[in-house]
Amino acid sequence: MSQDESISVEEAIITANRISNLTFKSVQAELFSRAFTNWFGAEPRGDLQNLYESGLERIGDEISGYPVLVPGRRSSVTGEAELLNAYLGEFRINRLCPVLSDGCGNYHCTFVDDEGGAIYFFDTSKSLAIPAWISASGISRLILAAAVASISDGGWPSEPSRALEIDPFLLNNERAPPIWLALD
Repeated sequence: MSQDESISVEEAIITANRISNLTFKSVQAELFSRAFTNWFGAEPRGDLQNLYESGLERIGDEISGYPVLVPGRRSSVTGEAELLNAYLGEFRINRLCPVLSDGCGNYHCTFVDDEGGAIYFFDTSKSLAIPAWISASGISRLILAAAVASISDGGWPSEPSRALEIDPFLLNNERAPPIWLALD
């Protein structure tokens, strides 16, 4: 269960669609759930299942947007499938489920066994074991932050007051710092 139950995945998608351009793809959620189970030997958490069922494929446009990653679905980003396959072993070992791509080979992931549902940014040039920073307290807040980032010149919300406006739970995490502390 996510730390933040005040907004559902569906509500976040509706709000994000008002902020940014969202792309959807016809969905076969049972296939994604099966692929997730094959990857991790467990059923996806409810928030991940809701994301898979939504059919959300991209937050933002082709240039500044964020592809949504779903087990068993090919990414719309050129070369993304190859990168995901290259990192699949590390994702499995570290129990990480990639949720969003930054389009540059880095990923926003959730720990499969984390009931809190927080999402973390992993810089693949450094580590897929230790997150660089917390992206969001849950899937819903990740969708909102990515929508804001997709229309922002500055990228991911890194100014503390703006980031906390989107996700007031960022400071409630012990695994990784928020972006503004990680980038200092």
